[in-house]
Amino acid sequence: DDIPFSSPENKRKLLLLLELYPDSNRAGCAVIYLSQMTEGEEREKYLKKAISSYSDCWFGNGVSVEAYAVYLMHLYYKSIGDFVEADIYKTQILNEFKFYYDHSYLYLGLLVNQN
Repeated sequence: DDIPFSSPENKRKLLLLLELYPDSNRAGCAVIYLSQMTEGEEREKYLKKAISSYSDCWFGNGVSVEAYAVYLMHLYYKSIGDFVEADIYKTQILNEFKFYYDHSYLYLGLLVNQN
């Protein structure tokens, strides 16, 4: 059976992972997944947690949790029309994470200049 990514069951499993293994590398990935399952302030909360608490975590494919969270924050603020905040995260990407990549192996510096 295929369970949809943002199903309540998957969200419950990710929250359980965070509860049982809060200091694990996978917890950092879980916080990113939770941000992608949520919207609004809840998404923002998870992304900020990824940046502040899981900056040393990496997905199995080499994507940095911190860099990807910064990129997602840029997209989040842009989507709600807060271009000042979006530009702060864009600048951070261009200064610190320009040559980090997303899950499609595209450089974040390139992606923020396309958006």
